[in-house]
Amino acid sequence: MVGQLPSCSLQDLSHLDSGHQALNQGGTSSEGGSSNDTGGTPNGEGGANTGGSGGTVKTGGMPGTTEGGSTGAAGEPPETGGAAGELGDAGSGGGGGEAGAAEGGAPPEGGSAGAAGADVDPGEGGASGAGGSETGGTGGGTSSPTLGEDIALNGDVEVGTAYGWLPHGSCTLVVSANDPYEGTYAIACTNRANHWDGPSQNLAGLVQPGAQYQFSVWVRTTDATKRRVQASRKAQCADETEPRYLTQIAFAQVGDEWVHLQGKFSTEVDCDLVEYTVYFENATGVSEFPDIYVDALSIREIID
Repeated sequence: MVGQLPSCSLQDLSHLDSGHQALNQGGTSSEGGSSNDTGGTPNGEGGANTGGSGGTVKTGGMPGTTEGGSTGAAGEPPETGGAAGELGDAGSGGGGGEAGAAEGGAPPEGGSAGAAGADVDPGEGGASGAGGSETGGTGGGTSSPTLGEDIALNGDVEVGTAYGWLPHGSCTLVVSANDPYEGTYAIACTNRANHWDGPSQNLAGLVQPGAQYQFSVWVRTTDATKRRVQASRKAQCADETEPRYLTQIAFAQVGDEWVHLQGKFSTEVDCDLVEYTVYFENATGVSEFPDIYVDALSIREIID
């Protein structure tokens, strides 16, 4: 059986009206507290209306949390009363500005942006600039000589014939499409019987007395065993009976893969030349004579 509820009158609820009225007037937290003791629901409503001491307000108490304080973005108290200002002081202790923002959670975005700005280190940017300067300086110090026209005759063999090339010694001169360094053809000397047998060019009439030349060529043999291959020279003056063997231009240990020979040379003779031969050979003392292949020959006068 359900008991009979005690009766009450509107006069019995008058004390709730007085508490509610106190909250509507923006009362202190103590007044709000006493109202809360006697009637929690009215006190909650009072907090929502005034931004006072109520814990769930949107315009007051919550901005005093650590998130609100961390932004340091707002210093003005809410428009609705002094109680919200006191909660703002609690927010400043949490880690940032003088008071919580009136809008609650939105200000932390401003605080985050401030932290991101603090992460930038201008000093590191300056160090990177110094690195770029160092690299630029190295590049600026490199210079290339001014070169004349290439005087090698059909040096890349791309005309498809042996034009410009001669056999030095007793080998057989061959235009070969078998694994050239570049393009379609290379020049080769096969059936070699002596270390001096190899491809050659006669540059008489093309080299100038006292001139200096830049030399570049790619060479290989048909044997995987590496042997010294060298670019040698000899000159024949019109008024002399014996040729002059001049200093070698370049040399390397060469097997069946392409190797780059490069160097510089001066003419070394001042006479009426009938022969000025650049030729490719092995060093003395070898007992086997694999075919020698040559490609991409370039000989250019160094102007300055």
